[in-house]
Amino acid sequence: MVWGGTLLLAAIGAAITAWLQPRITDAIETVIESGDPISVVTSLKPSDGDVSLPASRSLSSADLERMNALEPAAQIAWLEENSGVPVGAREFTVTMKGNRSHLVRVTDIRPVSECEDPSRGTLVRTGWGRGAVPPSTILYLFVDDPAKPVELYTPGAAQTEPFFPGRTITLSSPEEEEYVVLNLIPSRTKLCKVHVEMTVMDGEKEIKQRITDQDIVLAPFEEAIDPSRESAYEAVYLGGSICKKVVPAPEDYEQDIKSACGPGNYRG
Repeated sequence: MVWGGTLLLAAIGAAITAWLQPRITDAIETVIESGDPISVVTSLKPSDGDVSLPASRSLSSADLERMNALEPAAQIAWLEENSGVPVGAREFTVTMKGNRSHLVRVTDIRPVSECEDPSRGTLVRTGWGRGAVPPSTILYLFVDDPAKPVELYTPGAAQTEPFFPGRTITLSSPEEEEYVVLNLIPSRTKLCKVHVEMTVMDGEKEIKQRITDQDIVLAPFEEAIDPSRESAYEAVYLGGSICKKVVPAPEDYEQDIKSACGPGNYRG
């Protein structure tokens, strides 16, 4: 009887397993086939450049004391938390994984931007003489010209070239992963708030999927390349990796940056 009961239980167990198996498979496939066609993880590289503050946010003596207690990178982060906008390009990495049981393809990546005239109040110079050599192959997005195709830059190449449509990013299974570096190139004259979206072919369907989970604000790059632009600011300071303690920038400071920091205050 025990032996017969064991056989009966085994048969019932097998029947339940056979009944559950397709349902579990269907449930897994339903999860895979739902939501965005591509799972995205992004990481914005911390800014290491100058920071522009609007006219509504000047730096008080208490602010300067607070900054003087911080390391250069922390100074920049504090300025960003207090209405500051980093000057220059912003770089972020994107890790993509397919969220479908079938092949999905990225056929385009574009910025979605709102640009306006910047408000110039205070400029904090935080670095001097930095190189800007890209460490690897990256894609450039021009935030004030969404119609301009994303461009591929390869170190050593004579010039950039459009990445799409000659290439696509293809994910053939949920286990496959692609890693992309995107460089947001600011407007020359406008302050731009931007997020990034990609066009994805999900089987026969074309879908627009947002990449960035938050808007990124970029100051115009004229601030970095045109010294005469400083005259539009109410105040200019030297801090970060230039001067140990933040000081007002004297006239023609670029002629002798060490003397501009004051005795014993030059960090470089």
